Amino acid sequence: MTKPRIVVTPHFRRLDEIFSPAAWDRLVDEFDLVWARDDPMPAGDFASAIAGAEAVIFAEWPEGVTVPDSEQLRLMIDVCGTLDHPYLDYRACFANNIQVATIAPVFAPAVAEHSLGLALAAGRGISLSDRRFRTGDEAYEHAGTVGCSSLFDRTVGFVGCGALSRALQPLLVPFRPACVGYDPWLADDDFEARGIRRATSLEDLFDACSLIFVLAVPTRSNAGLISRTLMERLDPDDILVIASRAHLVEFDALSELVSAGRFRAGVDVFPTEPLPGGHPIRQADNAVLTAHIAGALTGVLHGIGDAVLAELRSILIHDEQPGLLQYASPDFIRGLRRTSA
Repeated sequence: MTKPRIVVTPHFRRLDEIFSPAAWDRLVDEFDLVWARDDPMPAGDFASAIAGAEAVIFAEWPEGVTVPDSEQLRLMIDVCGTLDHPYLDYRACFANNIQVATIAPVFAPAVAEHSLGLALAAGRGISLSDRRFRTGDEAYEHAGTVGCSSLFDRTVGFVGCGALSRALQPLLVPFRPACVGYDPWLADDDFEARGIRRATSLEDLFDACSLIFVLAVPTRSNAGLISRTLMERLDPDDILVIASRAHLVEFDALSELVSAGRFRAGVDVFPTEPLPGGHPIRQADNAVLTAHIAGALTGVLHGIGDAVLAELRSILIHDEQPGLLQYASPDFIRGLRRTSA
Protein backbone atom coordinates (compact mmCIF):
# COMPACT_ATOMS: atom_id res chain seq x y z
CA MET A 1 0.00 0.00 0.00
CA THR A 2 1.36 3.41 -1.00
CA LYS A 3 1.95 5.76 1.89
CA PRO A 4 0.24 9.18 1.74
CA ARG A 5 2.76 11.84 0.75
CA ILE A 6 3.12 14.72 3.21
CA VAL A 7 5.15 17.91 2.74
CA VAL A 8 6.61 18.84 6.14
CA THR A 9 8.09 22.35 6.43
CA PRO A 10 7.51 23.64 9.99
CA HIS A 11 10.09 26.47 10.00
CA PHE A 12 10.19 28.57 12.29
CA ARG A 13 9.40 25.66 14.61
CA ARG A 14 11.73 22.67 14.98
CA LEU A 15 10.66 19.13 14.30
CA ASP A 16 11.90 17.87 17.68
CA GLU A 17 10.02 20.72 19.33
CA ILE A 18 6.64 19.63 18.02
CA PHE A 19 7.06 15.87 17.59
CA SER A 20 8.01 13.54 20.42
CA PRO A 21 10.33 10.71 19.38
CA ALA A 22 7.41 8.28 19.42
CA ALA A 23 5.18 10.55 17.31
CA TRP A 24 7.99 11.19 14.83
CA ASP A 25 8.65 7.45 14.44
CA ARG A 26 4.97 6.87 13.66
CA LEU A 27 4.92 9.75 11.20
CA VAL A 28 7.94 8.37 9.36
CA ASP A 29 6.51 4.85 9.42
CA GLU A 30 3.04 5.71 8.12
CA PHE A 31 3.68 8.57 5.66
CA ASP A 32 6.01 9.44 2.81
CA LEU A 33 7.62 12.66 4.04
CA VAL A 34 8.93 15.38 1.73
CA TRP A 35 11.54 17.87 3.04
CA ALA A 36 10.94 17.15 6.77
CA ARG A 37 13.73 19.49 7.86
CA ASP A 38 13.97 22.44 10.24
CA ASP A 39 15.35 24.96 7.77
CA PRO A 40 12.92 26.79 5.46
CA MET A 41 11.96 25.02 2.24
CA PRO A 42 12.67 27.07 -0.91
CA ALA A 43 9.44 28.43 -2.37
CA GLY A 44 10.00 26.78 -5.75
CA ASP A 45 10.57 23.37 -4.16
CA PHE A 46 7.54 23.89 -1.95
CA ALA A 47 5.31 24.70 -4.93
CA SER A 48 6.49 21.60 -6.80
CA ALA A 49 6.15 19.32 -3.80
CA ILE A 50 2.61 20.28 -2.78
CA ALA A 51 1.36 19.56 -6.30
CA GLY A 52 2.00 15.86 -5.68
CA ALA A 53 1.13 15.67 -1.99
CA GLU A 54 -1.96 14.71 -0.04
CA ALA A 55 -1.21 17.00 2.91
CA VAL A 56 1.04 19.88 3.92
CA ILE A 57 2.38 20.70 7.38
CA PHE A 58 3.60 24.29 7.39
CA ALA A 59 4.19 27.34 9.57
CA GLU A 60 4.44 30.06 6.91
CA TRP A 61 2.92 29.99 3.44
CA PRO A 62 5.49 31.35 0.95
CA GLU A 63 4.64 34.43 -1.07
CA GLY A 64 3.81 33.67 -4.68
CA VAL A 65 2.98 29.98 -4.16
CA THR A 66 -0.46 29.16 -5.54
CA VAL A 67 -2.77 26.43 -4.33
CA PRO A 68 -2.58 23.56 -6.82
CA ASP A 69 -5.72 22.59 -8.72
CA SER A 70 -5.45 19.00 -7.57
CA GLU A 71 -7.88 16.41 -6.25
CA GLN A 72 -4.99 14.74 -4.48
CA LEU A 73 -4.22 17.52 -1.97
CA ARG A 74 -6.75 17.20 0.86
CA LEU A 75 -5.33 18.79 3.98
CA MET A 76 -3.13 21.68 5.11
CA ILE A 77 -2.12 21.97 8.76
CA ASP A 78 -0.64 25.19 10.15
CA VAL A 79 1.72 24.66 13.11
CA CYS A 80 2.16 28.39 13.79
CA GLY A 81 -1.20 28.78 15.53
CA THR A 82 -3.13 31.00 13.13
CA LEU A 83 -5.42 30.84 10.11
CA ASP A 84 -4.40 34.31 8.96
CA HIS A 85 -1.76 33.46 6.34
CA PRO A 86 -1.59 36.47 4.00
CA TYR A 87 -0.20 34.58 0.99
CA LEU A 88 -2.48 31.54 1.19
CA ASP A 89 -5.46 31.65 -1.19
CA TYR A 90 -8.22 30.31 1.04
CA ARG A 91 -10.80 30.65 -1.72
CA ALA A 92 -8.79 28.27 -3.87
CA CYS A 93 -8.58 25.85 -0.94
CA PHE A 94 -12.34 25.89 -0.49
CA ALA A 95 -12.93 25.56 -4.23
CA ASN A 96 -10.67 22.49 -4.35
CA ASN A 97 -12.10 20.91 -1.16
CA ILE A 98 -8.79 21.30 0.67
CA GLN A 99 -9.23 21.49 4.43
CA VAL A 100 -7.07 24.08 6.20
CA ALA A 101 -6.47 23.57 9.91
CA THR A 102 -4.47 25.22 12.66
CA ILE A 103 -3.05 23.73 15.85
CA ALA A 104 -4.17 26.78 17.90
CA PRO A 105 -6.55 24.71 20.12
CA VAL A 106 -3.60 22.66 21.34
CA PHE A 107 -2.20 25.72 23.12
CA ALA A 108 -5.50 26.91 24.58
CA PRO A 109 -5.56 25.08 27.98
CA ALA A 110 -1.97 26.01 28.84
CA VAL A 111 -2.38 29.65 27.76
CA ALA A 112 -5.65 29.88 29.70
CA GLU A 113 -4.00 28.52 32.84
CA HIS A 114 -1.13 30.98 32.54
CA SER A 115 -3.50 33.88 31.87
CA LEU A 116 -5.37 33.14 35.07
CA GLY A 117 -2.03 33.02 36.89
CA LEU A 118 -1.08 36.45 35.54
CA ALA A 119 -4.42 37.88 36.65
CA LEU A 120 -4.05 36.45 40.15
CA ALA A 121 -0.45 37.61 40.47
CA ALA A 122 -1.33 41.11 39.28
CA GLY A 123 -4.45 41.50 41.42
CA ARG A 124 -2.91 40.18 44.63
CA GLY A 125 0.53 41.78 44.16
CA ILE A 126 2.24 38.38 44.32
CA SER A 127 5.24 39.11 42.12
CA LEU A 128 5.87 42.52 43.71
CA SER A 129 5.76 40.95 47.18
CA ASP A 130 8.21 38.29 46.01
CA ARG A 131 10.63 40.89 44.63
CA ARG A 132 10.51 42.88 47.86
CA PHE A 133 11.08 39.74 49.90
CA ARG A 134 14.29 39.00 47.99
CA THR A 135 15.68 42.47 48.71
CA GLY A 136 14.67 42.41 52.38
CA ASP A 137 12.03 45.09 51.87
CA GLU A 138 8.90 42.97 52.33
CA ALA A 139 5.76 44.36 53.98
CA TYR A 140 3.69 42.05 56.16
CA GLU A 141 -0.07 41.54 56.38
CA HIS A 142 -2.19 44.62 55.58
CA ALA A 143 0.83 46.77 54.80
CA GLY A 144 1.74 44.34 52.02
CA THR A 145 -1.65 44.41 50.33
CA VAL A 146 -2.06 48.12 49.67
CA GLY A 147 -3.62 48.51 46.24
CA CYS A 148 -4.31 44.77 45.87
CA SER A 149 -7.73 43.30 45.17
CA SER A 150 -9.49 39.98 44.72
CA LEU A 151 -10.65 38.36 41.48
CA PHE A 152 -13.95 37.29 43.04
CA ASP A 153 -17.20 38.76 41.66
CA ARG A 154 -15.56 40.81 38.92
CA THR A 155 -17.00 41.54 35.53
CA VAL A 156 -14.58 39.82 33.17
CA GLY A 157 -14.04 40.84 29.56
CA PHE A 158 -12.77 38.68 26.71
CA VAL A 159 -11.34 40.52 23.72
CA GLY A 160 -11.62 37.63 21.30
CA CYS A 161 -13.98 34.78 22.17
CA GLY A 162 -12.34 31.87 20.38
CA ALA A 163 -10.40 28.86 21.62
CA LEU A 164 -8.42 30.71 24.32
CA SER A 165 -11.53 32.17 25.92
CA ARG A 166 -13.29 28.81 25.74
CA ALA A 167 -10.46 27.25 27.71
CA LEU A 168 -10.23 30.15 30.17
CA GLN A 169 -13.92 30.64 30.97
CA PRO A 170 -14.32 27.38 32.97
CA LEU A 171 -11.23 28.22 35.04
CA LEU A 172 -12.88 31.48 36.11
CA VAL A 173 -16.14 29.89 37.27
CA PRO A 174 -15.07 29.57 40.97
CA PHE A 175 -14.55 33.36 41.01
CA ARG A 176 -18.25 33.97 40.15
CA PRO A 177 -17.62 36.26 37.18
CA ALA A 178 -20.07 38.07 34.97
CA CYS A 179 -18.64 37.72 31.47
CA VAL A 180 -18.64 40.19 28.60
CA GLY A 181 -17.17 39.43 25.19
CA TYR A 182 -16.08 41.32 22.10
CA ASP A 183 -15.73 39.37 18.87
CA PRO A 184 -17.47 40.97 15.88
CA TRP A 185 -17.66 37.93 13.63
CA LEU A 186 -18.87 35.41 16.23
CA ALA A 187 -22.58 34.53 16.12
CA ASP A 188 -24.96 35.71 18.84
CA ASP A 189 -25.85 32.09 19.59
CA ASP A 190 -22.26 31.41 20.64
CA PHE A 191 -22.37 34.21 23.19
CA GLU A 192 -25.76 33.12 24.53
CA ALA A 193 -24.76 29.47 24.83
CA ARG A 194 -21.76 30.42 26.96
CA GLY A 195 -23.57 32.97 29.12
CA ILE A 196 -21.49 35.88 27.82
CA ARG A 197 -23.00 39.29 27.24
CA ARG A 198 -22.00 40.58 23.84
CA ALA A 199 -20.29 43.98 24.10
CA THR A 200 -21.59 46.54 21.65
CA SER A 201 -18.08 47.96 21.28
CA LEU A 202 -14.64 47.80 22.85
CA GLU A 203 -15.52 50.97 24.73
CA ASP A 204 -18.53 49.16 26.19
CA LEU A 205 -16.33 46.25 27.29
CA PHE A 206 -13.63 48.43 28.85
CA ASP A 207 -16.22 50.49 30.72
CA ALA A 208 -18.04 47.41 32.04
CA CYS A 209 -15.14 45.16 33.02
CA SER A 210 -12.51 45.30 35.75
CA LEU A 211 -10.58 42.26 34.50
CA ILE A 212 -9.89 42.07 30.77
CA PHE A 213 -8.14 39.31 28.85
CA VAL A 214 -6.79 40.13 25.38
CA LEU A 215 -7.14 36.81 23.55
CA ALA A 216 -7.92 37.77 19.95
CA VAL A 217 -6.16 36.17 17.01
CA PRO A 218 -3.62 38.65 15.57
CA THR A 219 -4.48 39.73 12.04
CA ARG A 220 -3.33 42.37 9.61
CA SER A 221 -6.34 44.50 10.55
CA ASN A 222 -6.17 44.50 14.36
CA ALA A 223 -2.73 45.99 15.07
CA GLY A 224 -3.05 48.36 18.03
CA LEU A 225 -6.66 47.33 18.63
CA ILE A 226 -6.22 48.02 22.36
CA SER A 227 -5.47 51.71 22.11
CA ARG A 228 -4.30 54.32 24.60
CA THR A 229 -7.82 55.76 24.63
CA LEU A 230 -9.28 52.41 25.65
CA MET A 231 -6.66 51.79 28.33
CA GLU A 232 -7.24 55.24 29.78
CA ARG A 233 -10.75 54.06 30.68
CA LEU A 234 -9.32 51.62 33.22
CA ASP A 235 -9.10 52.27 36.96
CA PRO A 236 -6.19 51.50 39.34
CA ASP A 237 -7.86 48.28 40.57
CA ASP A 238 -8.52 47.04 37.04
CA ILE A 239 -6.38 44.30 35.47
CA LEU A 240 -5.45 43.93 31.80
CA VAL A 241 -3.93 40.60 30.72
CA ILE A 242 -2.18 40.39 27.34
CA ALA A 243 -2.05 36.71 26.38
CA SER A 244 -2.32 36.37 22.60
CA ARG A 245 0.05 38.83 20.90
CA ALA A 246 1.49 42.28 21.70
CA HIS A 247 0.51 43.15 18.12
CA LEU A 248 -3.00 43.86 19.43
CA VAL A 249 -1.88 46.55 21.91
CA GLU A 250 -0.42 50.04 21.67
CA PHE A 251 2.48 48.84 23.76
CA ASP A 252 4.19 52.16 24.45
CA ALA A 253 0.91 53.47 25.86
CA LEU A 254 0.48 50.30 27.93
CA SER A 255 3.96 50.72 29.39
CA GLU A 256 3.41 54.37 30.21
CA LEU A 257 0.00 53.92 31.79
CA VAL A 258 0.80 50.85 33.87
CA SER A 259 4.04 52.49 35.05
CA ALA A 260 1.98 55.46 36.21
CA GLY A 261 -0.29 53.17 38.24
CA ARG A 262 -3.34 53.74 36.04
CA PHE A 263 -4.15 50.00 36.13
CA ARG A 264 -2.52 46.61 36.70
CA ALA A 265 -1.30 44.33 33.93
CA GLY A 266 -0.16 40.79 33.27
CA VAL A 267 1.90 40.50 30.08
CA ASP A 268 3.34 37.39 28.41
CA VAL A 269 3.99 38.75 24.91
CA PHE A 270 6.03 41.74 23.73
CA PRO A 271 6.49 43.72 20.51
CA THR A 272 10.17 42.73 20.39
CA GLU A 273 11.44 39.49 21.89
CA PRO A 274 13.76 39.45 23.71
CA LEU A 275 12.50 42.71 25.20
CA PRO A 276 15.25 45.38 25.28
CA GLY A 277 16.93 45.60 28.66
CA GLY A 278 16.05 49.25 29.17
CA HIS A 279 12.37 48.98 28.32
CA PRO A 280 10.38 50.99 30.90
CA ILE A 281 7.79 48.27 31.56
CA ARG A 282 10.53 46.24 33.26
CA GLN A 283 10.42 48.74 36.14
CA ALA A 284 6.62 48.92 36.45
CA ASP A 285 5.54 47.64 39.88
CA ASN A 286 1.98 47.21 38.62
CA ALA A 287 3.00 44.83 35.83
CA VAL A 288 3.57 41.08 36.07
CA LEU A 289 5.83 40.03 33.20
CA THR A 290 6.61 36.59 31.81
CA ALA A 291 8.76 35.83 28.79
CA HIS A 292 6.28 34.39 26.26
CA ILE A 293 6.04 31.14 28.21
CA ALA A 294 2.27 30.62 28.41
CA GLY A 295 2.11 27.86 25.83
CA ALA A 296 5.75 26.83 25.75
CA LEU A 297 5.67 23.75 27.98
CA THR A 298 7.38 20.74 26.39
CA GLY A 299 4.29 18.60 26.85
CA VAL A 300 2.14 21.24 25.16
CA LEU A 301 4.48 21.56 22.18
CA HIS A 302 4.62 17.81 21.74
CA GLY A 303 0.83 17.94 21.84
CA ILE A 304 1.09 19.72 18.47
CA GLY A 305 2.75 16.68 16.95
CA ASP A 306 0.29 14.30 18.57
CA ALA A 307 -2.66 16.27 17.22
CA VAL A 308 -1.13 16.60 13.75
CA LEU A 309 -0.42 12.87 13.60
CA ALA A 310 -3.94 12.02 14.77
CA GLU A 311 -5.47 14.34 12.20
CA LEU A 312 -3.36 12.96 9.35
CA ARG A 313 -4.15 9.37 10.26
CA SER A 314 -7.86 10.01 10.67
CA ILE A 315 -8.37 12.00 7.47
CA LEU A 316 -5.87 10.41 5.07
CA ILE A 317 -5.89 6.80 6.26
CA HIS A 318 -9.28 6.24 7.90
CA ASP A 319 -11.28 8.91 6.05
CA GLU A 320 -12.66 10.24 9.33
CA GLN A 321 -12.83 13.74 10.82
CA PRO A 322 -11.50 13.84 14.41
CA GLY A 323 -11.83 17.61 14.89
CA LEU A 324 -8.85 18.00 17.22
CA LEU A 325 -7.77 21.13 15.36
CA GLN A 326 -9.51 24.33 14.28
CA TYR A 327 -10.61 24.39 10.65
CA ALA A 328 -11.07 27.35 8.36
CA SER A 329 -14.49 28.00 6.92
CA PRO A 330 -15.49 30.63 4.35
CA ASP A 331 -17.41 32.58 7.01
CA PHE A 332 -14.48 32.46 9.43
CA ILE A 333 -11.99 33.69 6.84
CA ARG A 334 -14.33 36.44 5.67
CA GLY A 335 -14.76 37.54 9.27
CA LEU A 336 -11.02 37.45 9.85
CA ARG A 337 -10.38 39.66 6.85
CA ARG A 338 -13.27 42.02 7.54
CA THR A 339 -13.12 42.61 11.31
CA SER A 340 -10.57 43.59 13.90
CA ALA A 341 -10.93 40.87 16.52
